[in-house]
Amino acid sequence: MKNLKCMCEECHYNENHECCAENVEVTSNGDNMVNTAAGTCCNTFKPRDYNYKG
Repeated sequence: MKNLKCMCEECHYNENHECCAENVEVTSNGDNMVNTAAGTCCNTFKPRDYNYKG
């Protein structure tokens, strides 16, 4: 996958503002009428585990 910028610091796949997920799924957010980025949703999002010590 090409470099994919990610500004969601709470996501497990965000490594230095780059998405490291193997695949990414982006869908419309709500009414399927997308006119701006705010109308989209990353379904690949996985919450970061801040307690992980590995």
